Amino acid sequence: MASTYKHGTYAYIGDSAAQSASSTGTVAVYVGLAPVNLVKEYKDKNVINYPTKLSNYSHAQKTVGYSSNWDKFTLCEAIGAHFDNKLGNVGPIYIINVLDPEIHKKNSITTKTLNFVNGKSEFISDTIILDTVSIAEKVQDVDFSVDYNFTTGKVIISSMGSETLQGNIQVSFYEIDTSGIDEDTIIGGVTGNGEYSGIGALPLVYDKLGLVPNLLSALKYNENKKVYNEMATAIQSINDQWDAFAVADIPLTGEAETETDIYEYAGDVTGTFYTSEAIKTGITAFSDRLLSDPIGEITAVDTESDTVTIDSGNSETLTDNGTVKKTVATTIDTIEEAITWKTNNAYDSERTKVFWPQAYDAGTERIFHLSTLGIVEFMRADNEHKNIPCETCSNKEIPCTSQYFGEGVQNQGYGRAEANNLNEKGISTCYSDGGTMKLWGGHTAKYQYGSDDDPRCIFDTYMRTLMYCENGFQKRQGKKIDKPFNIQLRDAILNEEQNELDTMVSLGALVGEPQILFLATENSTSDMMQGDFKFDLPVTTTPQFKSGTAEVSYTDAGLSSLTEGGE
Repeated sequence: MASTYKHGTYAYIGDSAAQSASSTGTVAVYVGLAPVNLVKEYKDKNVINYPTKLSNYSHAQKTVGYSSNWDKFTLCEAIGAHFDNKLGNVGPIYIINVLDPEIHKKNSITTKTLNFVNGKSEFISDTIILDTVSIAEKVQDVDFSVDYNFTTGKVIISSMGSETLQGNIQVSFYEIDTSGIDEDTIIGGVTGNGEYSGIGALPLVYDKLGLVPNLLSALKYNENKKVYNEMATAIQSINDQWDAFAVADIPLTGEAETETDIYEYAGDVTGTFYTSEAIKTGITAFSDRLLSDPIGEITAVDTESDTVTIDSGNSETLTDNGTVKKTVATTIDTIEEAITWKTNNAYDSERTKVFWPQAYDAGTERIFHLSTLGIVEFMRADNEHKNIPCETCSNKEIPCTSQYFGEGVQNQGYGRAEANNLNEKGISTCYSDGGTMKLWGGHTAKYQYGSDDDPRCIFDTYMRTLMYCENGFQKRQGKKIDKPFNIQLRDAILNEEQNELDTMVSLGALVGEPQILFLATENSTSDMMQGDFKFDLPVTTTPQFKSGTAEVSYTDAGLSSLTEGGE
């Protein structure tokens, strides 16, 4: 009897049957913030915590707005990368926007005096909520109109009707406030009454749009371990059946622990630690055991012996040989720091791909997360292979001019040899190849050179192709559920799936002679009585041409051609 009740098609990736352990209709979904506040009547467009299809640049602007402030409106980076890409646009994409202007807005209304000339006035803002613009004794869309120019970033207010607005006029409106949006907002979830939000709304892509999500990213927030873990969990068995692949980034800044002496100033600078040379009368000493509790006032200081005497009811002596750890902000701007961060934060799911650092385009002055450009190139490659994800995003040109390590960072970048140091630790990156910036690294985040992990985690194409196989089986065979399982149905399933496997071989996505199997050993009488049937699809995904080595050697054989007669 089956261990759990089943009703429907199911599939999963089993342990690899590898003989050697040597070391698009693609539906890309982004979760983040879009400036829907810049879209009139956004409430009627169902663009909050709901999967929204974006087809091109203009459609994206009209549907969810656009701003060049990618740090605040994170989904605009995806819009720019997919639909304003000098190397060619790729879409559509699907976004889940968590910004709700009704909730995420300032408490007080903003009032601004504008100068109207010939019934028109403009000003720059990307935080304004267009639907809330008001003028005393006037009605929006009756006496005046409000529009937005996404190229200039300007709000445009124009007269309507017979009366022309002229001179200085006071205009009021609400503005959004994104300060309350954090990793928990991005993660979201599902409430008891069926309200979906954030990553928790991922199942709606299939439930409402009928599409199987393939790729997932939470721009900027995927640098947060909590969000990364949620993505790695959410992409497994979406809607109890579909699997997807996620991409993430290692941040350019982080936190580090530093050891310092146990003395700390009291008063306004509490929290700043000082060495023994800086000890002065009047500071408060803290023990490493009672860091949050001052143990007394200093009554004497001996800088020569590094000894202080404190008064905590009883006089005692405390030397500075004890230390405490303090968390400080730090940059992650070297390869060693990126590798350490990835290890310490366990960014190592085989169902994900991790990138570092970011990339800068001098022409447009735009900064891209490599994870976004990775999705763009995944989709471009998928489209070239009839939507089968058998080619990696690595070694693909990106619309950038240099690596980016953060504002003010002096790192001038690195080449292929150093990039390979990241690759062997499961970190994908980019580098300049003769002046052309390209992504570099075809591994999953799980990959570690020399490890004995399951071979399926070696390449991103291995995992994505396996997911393509399992999702495809479920989608094709789902319509047959609850039909009589007779020989005709069995053979129909075997024939349809074998044709699919043969097609994948002909397109280069699989190698060998894969077969779908219906084995007696895998289908017990008790299971079949319960209507539970199992098919096996052992497949060999096509390996990537990760490296090619040619041995060039010298031979003197050609010298004979120089002598008379050629001998």
